[in-house]
Amino acid sequence: MVAAGDEPSFTLRRCMRPPVRLVALLACLLAVGGSVAAFAGCGGDESGGTLDSTLGYLPKDTPFALSVDTDVDGEQYQALNAVFKKFPFGDVIKEFVLKALAKETTGVDFEKDVVPLLGNPFVVGASDPQSFLSGGDAGFVAAIEVSDEDKLQDVLEKSGVTEKGEQAGATIYDDSGTQFAVDGATVVFAGDREQLNQALERHDGGDGLDEDTFKSGLDEIGDDGIAQGYLNLESLLSNSESARQALKVKWIDAVEAIGLNAKVAEDTITIDVRIKTDPDGLTDADLPIAPGADAPPIVDRPGEIGIGLRGLDQTVAFIETVAQAVAPSDYGDYSAAKRQLEARLDVDVEKDLLDQLSGDISASISLDGDFGVRVEPKDPDAFEKTLEKIAPALPTLAEALGLDDVALERPKGGEDLYALAAADGTSIVFGVKNGVFVITNDPGRADDLALDEPTAATGQQGAVVAKVDAERLATTLLEEFGGSLPIPPELRPVLVAPLGDLTGSLEADTSGITGQLKLTFDK
Repeated sequence: MVAAGDEPSFTLRRCMRPPVRLVALLACLLAVGGSVAAFAGCGGDESGGTLDSTLGYLPKDTPFALSVDTDVDGEQYQALNAVFKKFPFGDVIKEFVLKALAKETTGVDFEKDVVPLLGNPFVVGASDPQSFLSGGDAGFVAAIEVSDEDKLQDVLEKSGVTEKGEQAGATIYDDSGTQFAVDGATVVFAGDREQLNQALERHDGGDGLDEDTFKSGLDEIGDDGIAQGYLNLESLLSNSESARQALKVKWIDAVEAIGLNAKVAEDTITIDVRIKTDPDGLTDADLPIAPGADAPPIVDRPGEIGIGLRGLDQTVAFIETVAQAVAPSDYGDYSAAKRQLEARLDVDVEKDLLDQLSGDISASISLDGDFGVRVEPKDPDAFEKTLEKIAPALPTLAEALGLDDVALERPKGGEDLYALAAADGTSIVFGVKNGVFVITNDPGRADDLALDEPTAATGQQGAVVAKVDAERLATTLLEEFGGSLPIPPELRPVLVAPLGDLTGSLEADTSGITGQLKLTFDK
């Protein structure tokens, strides 16, 4: 949240880096969540423009595409406005954003000229895997079909843009050295002129991304939110030979589509993700995480992120399978080292470690780096004996990982925990206490980890869950970084008071993995 007197140019100029002021303004509107239009009470008429047509400017093999609802009179923006109003100083923020937009758009009235153009989906996607993975600004294509073609021409005239010819039936315009296109009622822009030309030719030839492909990953999570996303895993993996080798892994090869749906309600914002797989030939053992809806418990500590994991052994086995496919030479070295270690210490990593810890793992992580992990071994006594064997080798392993001067302290009389201490004074304690294996870099929480029962992950499903009190988390962040923000300390608690819980989960079966990230707001 930003105070009214702040200089807006940096944030807005980042929005303005894509080619034209007109379309960049649409992107900025979406970036601020439509709250400007909602507060202003303005909206465009739906023109019935199809998503299929707009997607057609993107490459068929684009690694990523996003479609954002711009119907500011629709249910999603009404819900977003309701969420926005839970926070104080909403009117001040509205005026600040409008003032900043006006400053950047000489000759164009944002509310009167730009907002009425909205209503149809705003689509943006990557032009190729390399640019998407590198995070560069140049590798993108975006388009929106405006709701009023005559109004669009008025805005173009007010903006002072100049015509620069035609391409595939579309008119090319120049705005202060950057170029964009108007193809009928659709505004198209890209990272550079070459990509713009390619986008127009692609659409004209019917060779672009289509709506069925874009929505292929949304079957289980819906397409009724404020934004939907599409991720093409095969396109991303094609970026390098080693990455392509990952397709040798059965589960990765079975991935058909990845979809995202972000939805707003009056008291929640939810992002659902679906990794859709072809179940033929897959078994539960092939999955990256343990199958089923049962959720592991979490360690619930104020202001910290609680994480639960069920089936560590399955996740480790999947990671090893991927490593073997992508980097067989390195995996061979790893396997040889593991066998040597097992022989020297007389332990079996799978049986004595991973299988013992394959139950529910609960962890808690603070923003300053403190962590604590607890898991109940299947046989605590046997696991203690395993720790006795491997503990003396840990300093040597730490040195192999580049950590020098690490010393082991064994449990003393009446104590249960080992300690690995570094020369800089940091330490990690671990061991079996009260039948629970604990590991933490904060010795003060070791007893709590062993003695306190983790909290059930209410309302969450799947082998991986997470939860944090968003208000406490935001408060902690403001305490850490608030000095660089123009927010008086006494106002910070008021600003974050509407925040509730932030939760996440992953649930798997052979037909796919469904994930959810949900932020709640106090009523």
